[in-house]
Amino acid sequence: MKLVIDDQVWELENSKTGIEEMIKLLEEKSISAADQFFSHLLIDDIAVYDDFAGYLQENISNVSQIRAEFLTVSEYTHELLISAKDYLNRAIPAIDQLADSFYNQVDSGSWLQVNHLLEGIQWLLETFETIDSLPNLAGLIDDYRLWNIYSQSLRELQESVTQLDDPLKFADFVTVGDMLLYEIKPALEKMMTNVPSVK
Repeated sequence: MKLVIDDQVWELENSKTGIEEMIKLLEEKSISAADQFFSHLLIDDIAVYDDFAGYLQENISNVSQIRAEFLTVSEYTHELLISAKDYLNRAIPAIDQLADSFYNQVDSGSWLQVNHLLEGIQWLLETFETIDSLPNLAGLIDDYRLWNIYSQSLRELQESVTQLDDPLKFADFVTVGDMLLYEIKPALEKMMTNVPSVK
């Protein structure tokens, strides 16, 4: 299989050793590219964003080309903010349905949705921390005031999620529904209206 990073090409074995070598080359490139961020792999024109080794192990005999996609800091920030906005667009309407299930009948689907919501909020937090740690963030973000409001909304969301622990633990489902509708949903909506754009 061929590994393409920028204009360099490596010929690697279609084996576990080849996968390990590819990961090592990606790590070296990521460390040496101070002005770029690793985004994803295009494996035979299929975008793979995580668990590259697992995907490759499952498809190793068929893989012919792997292209590493790197983004500039601005592009990377833009992609993360677009992904956050997409997530918020999906999560906000789902809160009503989830709260309704806690008011009426909690089932395994309700617990699965809570788990997905908590994972999504964790992802939002990780995305925020990644962006917030970028050098010269004020120079990247179009309206830094929006970023501060987004940050404040995320802290409010974290606090609400922390307070959700006891009602979930003690099966106080009405309180869970109330918190979803009157604390978590408004925080997500506030975040949604304040997702900044990149210059």
